[in-house]
Amino acid sequence: MIKIFNFLDRDFSLSKRQVLFAALALLIVGFGLRYGYSLMRDRAPRDEQFYIEIVEKINNNDKSWYKEYELPPLVPLTASVLCHVGFSAENSLRLLNMLYSIIWIGVMFFLCRDVFDSNKAGLFGMAIAAFNPYSARLACQILREPLYLLIFTLCLWCTVLIIKGKCGNFLYPAIVGVLTVLGFFTRIEGIEIIVFVPLAAVVVYLQYNKMYFWKCFATCAVFFLTIASLVAVLIVSGNYYLNEVVLLRLNEYYRLFAGGHL
Repeated sequence: MIKIFNFLDRDFSLSKRQVLFAALALLIVGFGLRYGYSLMRDRAPRDEQFYIEIVEKINNNDKSWYKEYELPPLVPLTASVLCHVGFSAENSLRLLNMLYSIIWIGVMFFLCRDVFDSNKAGLFGMAIAAFNPYSARLACQILREPLYLLIFTLCLWCTVLIIKGKCGNFLYPAIVGVLTVLGFFTRIEGIEIIVFVPLAAVVVYLQYNKMYFWKCFATCAVFFLTIASLVAVLIVSGNYYLNEVVLLRLNEYYRLFAGGHL
């Protein structure tokens, strides 16, 4: 899409094997930096301890944490799965965050490659992600940010593919729809991802005018139908977070505004 690395192509080119080797090397270096940083950390501070407490409550089938913390449940729920195979709550959370961070480095390759149409741009993006000190620190903390960053970057990548495909492939808006729901279940701010696909459709429409109007419309329809279907299934199946936290809080807001109180 954006040809800013063409000056490098005149000097040297990389074979697929070289790209693969460089990508694997960056993944290994990124893992090494994060693992080394984790060895320097002591006991988890208080703002991380409560994630451990939540996972332990989930393992004890105690649902009081939903209303007590009102925390989106994806991170503690996924960590609780590892607890069933022998990991402690703290180790489960740390292992998953490390994994999310390493996968994010790999996703950065595909995002930068498809934005700039260059494998070298992809490797450059990977290098920035691998050596990023803030990302390395997040990977060693028990927080929601590593998973949310991964979901956000995946959505950006799929949005780029939607624009490059001129809204012709309905798989990507469906994937972004699923990721939007997962992002919301990771952080409340994940609802912001809902603007990605409509903005991509607007970009395609403005660039190609009416030629792709119906494809843009269908892309947005697939995206919103995916979200609506997933939310409906979760509500009907009795998802505790949606039914007992989100819907009740929305009902409170509705009564607050409908009653004239602000």
